[in-house]
Amino acid sequence: MASPRSPRRLAWLLTVSVAALLVAPAWATAQPLRAEHHPRTKVELVRGQATESEAQAVIVFTKKGKDNTLFELTPEQEKRLTANPKFWGTKKLEGEVVNVTLRQTPVAYQALDNSKREGNGYAITCRVRLNPREATEMPTETFHVELPGVSEVQNQFQGLVNGSFGGTEFIWDAKIYASEEALAESKQVWNQQVEQNKAREKAKQLGNLAGLVCGSVLLLAALALVIGAVVVYQRSARGTGHITVGPSTRLPACCMRCGEPAKGRVSRTFSWSSPTAGIMFGVVGSLLARKTVTLKVPLCEEHSNHWGGLSGGVMPTLFLLGSLVGGGVLFFVLQAVGLALLGAAVMATAVTVGLTAYLLAPSTKIRAVNIQGARATLAHVSERFIDQYNDDERDDEEEKTDRSKRAARDDRPAPPPRRRRDREDDDQRDNPFAGLR
Repeated sequence: MASPRSPRRLAWLLTVSVAALLVAPAWATAQPLRAEHHPRTKVELVRGQATESEAQAVIVFTKKGKDNTLFELTPEQEKRLTANPKFWGTKKLEGEVVNVTLRQTPVAYQALDNSKREGNGYAITCRVRLNPREATEMPTETFHVELPGVSEVQNQFQGLVNGSFGGTEFIWDAKIYASEEALAESKQVWNQQVEQNKAREKAKQLGNLAGLVCGSVLLLAALALVIGAVVVYQRSARGTGHITVGPSTRLPACCMRCGEPAKGRVSRTFSWSSPTAGIMFGVVGSLLARKTVTLKVPLCEEHSNHWGGLSGGVMPTLFLLGSLVGGGVLFFVLQAVGLALLGAAVMATAVTVGLTAYLLAPSTKIRAVNIQGARATLAHVSERFIDQYNDDERDDEEEKTDRSKRAARDDRPAPPPRRRRDREDDDQRDNPFAGLR
């Protein structure tokens, strides 16, 4: 048994349906067409086979001036737009006009001031029958259809068509093949090219994604490497022999690096800058806060070139230059195959590795870890050298104490201390490394 409300529900559904039918045309209104008064159409034809094709021109008539006011045409003027079309082709491509139709439509066009506007215009559809006579793929043959009525109406108003003074002309560019097989083969080649382009584009997108991921990992690894290098450089002096000396300090005649008997002394200028200045003010702060001390370091034959040679400066420099060149080559190679992001990351990583190696190379050399006044604290000094230095200092102290005791026991003024042999006296001796820096 039907519910008493069933008729009301049925009437409500009918009302909604009718309203939807009335409103649907408004919802289905097409988007404005883009103005185009010289459409160009590409077609592929087979010799001896007549083929129909159509093209569409979209036009609006506007007045001259900044306001670009639209013209409203009368029915007679609208008929003149499509009347008496003119057409022509070539010896290899002939044709005729089948029909030309006109309808009103919203048009999106560009005004003289380059502003985007919309208004009521016309869509003109021209259908032609093309008759290819001879096969010719390159160059293409053309077939033209001109609507003189458009220019006549435009001249009558002294106005513009799509913001210009040109009329309306349809152009067909045709490739003419000798047979159906040739046309099918050309389409197959075209489809293969399209598929290859799609595959290439997809591979490029995947490559960019892979490059982005790998590049991010490499850059993070490079950043971690730099941070680790800084930490290693700062901590490389820990657990090694330290000694604080100055230019006037009398150093023992043994190698500061290994403790063997020294064959000479090498003049070396040590520099140091406070890490705080570098952190707060960067490179400029480090340069401004830089302190230097020049010492004559005793070295043996083996370590006479301790701060030079391959391990000192040549090899790290070559490694840095190699990383720069190699990174640049890899960048251009990867960029050529569409992996620019990965190439940039690889180059940045290579440069970072080279720079890190260049900076860490001197971390095991004798270097200053602190300079206060004219005294420098040196790291990576041989323990044997430090022991010998301490023994000499202790012997000097004991000798000084013994002299004081003897002077007090004899109840006489203490004799002047024996003049210590000047450091310069040592330098007067045969020194095969004199002048080295």
